Amino acid sequence: MGKDTKRDMGKEELEAKVKKLSPEEQAFVKRKDVPKRFNRTSDAIFKYYFGKEGNEELLLSLINGLLSANTGEDKDFWWGKVPKPNYKFTSVELLGTESAPLADGTKGIRFDVVAKTNDGQHVNVEIQNCKQSYLVKRSLFYWANMFVKFNEQGKPYTDIKPAIAIWVCNHILDSPRESEYVIRAVTPVFRDQHVAASDAMDIYFVQLPKMKLSDYKALRERGIMTLEAESWTRFLASDSSDGWEAMNAMSPEIARKLQQQEKEFWSDEAQRYAYIVADDQERVRLTDREIALEEGREEKKMETVFRMLAAKFTDEQILVANNITQEQLDKYKSEYKK
Repeated sequence: MGKDTKRDMGKEELEAKVKKLSPEEQAFVKRKDVPKRFNRTSDAIFKYYFGKEGNEELLLSLINGLLSANTGEDKDFWWGKVPKPNYKFTSVELLGTESAPLADGTKGIRFDVVAKTNDGQHVNVEIQNCKQSYLVKRSLFYWANMFVKFNEQGKPYTDIKPAIAIWVCNHILDSPRESEYVIRAVTPVFRDQHVAASDAMDIYFVQLPKMKLSDYKALRERGIMTLEAESWTRFLASDSSDGWEAMNAMSPEIARKLQQQEKEFWSDEAQRYAYIVADDQERVRLTDREIALEEGREEKKMETVFRMLAAKFTDEQILVANNITQEQLDKYKSEYKK
């Protein structure tokens, strides 16, 4: 896992940042027990589970499990089917998550988790808590960046390996028509025939809130969900014992490793602080920040920054939550003091 300033800071720096939190949050950071309820899709926890060296076994199980689900490849239209590759990887190697702009003046990316599989394919796994109308477009941008970044210069086109993106979403994907599928896939097709044009691109959207526990059995019987896909979606969507029941049904060994990682995460003050910061950022994203970004209203963004300043958020939290530069924040601060 790449260096993360919130988790890799020194003891004195951590103590200084914790002092800026509310009394309740400070008490939370100092505790060592696993909270009774928490969000497993928090950016901090998700990266700890799957983006940390030594946890490749967990990432491998997650990837294979989610990719085992039926995404509609069995639907037999009059013009034929769009088949899905039969993914079953045996190992993964974690790669760096920073991706510099592909050209001057273009956007750079910081992936959540990127790995190389045993057969040379690349997989990007992203956690997405905040609903975004442009998510599919954003996923294409991430996929394209990964596809270019990890295919070395001079490699023959015949040797270029496919790239797979998995977006674990804590919301239902916007779609022109409703779908019964929990995990949905995007792949290039020929419009006139609706047949696959290439196996180089596969993007999957995992909709965690899609299913109720009572619905999984019916989907399993119909071949839409596998035990592995069901176990991982139930685990990530749950903050209670149901998640552990699902994991134990799939693999007691994976469940044991997850429980160990969870205890280690919550016994570390830096990780608990990272969880609070990520939670605060998501809370802001779900309110005024998304309104400001979607509608382009500068005054809304300013109001959000003002409220965060009044609430004593750190500069780092405000910069990340509002996607602004330090220079812009300094201007907001000048207006706030007036």
